[in-house]
Amino acid sequence: MGFLRRLVGAAVLLVVVAVGLQFVAAESGEVVVLHTFVDGDSQTRRLWIVDDAGVSWLRAGQPRASWYQRILQNPEIEVVRGGETYAYTAFPVEGGPTVDHVNALMSRKYGWADGLIGAMVDRTDAVAIRLDPR
Repeated sequence: MGFLRRLVGAAVLLVVVAVGLQFVAAESGEVVVLHTFVDGDSQTRRLWIVDDAGVSWLRAGQPRASWYQRILQNPEIEVVRGGETYAYTAFPVEGGPTVDHVNALMSRKYGWADGLIGAMVDRTDAVAIRLDPR
């Protein structure tokens, strides 16, 4: 019975450490606040952002993510970055070289944190989201 209790305790500790590491990783580096608007309802989500050739990009690691589904319903969004709020129209790009490029930009910018989260979350279906200023 003691062995089983220690085993369960170790498993719980491992889960707590993994969740804690994921939280620390997700909040490392530049984090913006995304505001989505659907049917008069506003929701927020904290996300990473990268810039390339004057264009800002978000990434949905999973196309089933609720915030991404909200963008599909209404691409008119706001992003709070550096204390300033910016209005954008979001244009999702699924698959191909653009997603690979945005993944590489995220990896360079967020380093170990991107690698850690990437080890926990399958990015096979990741979607790059181009932000066009309104």
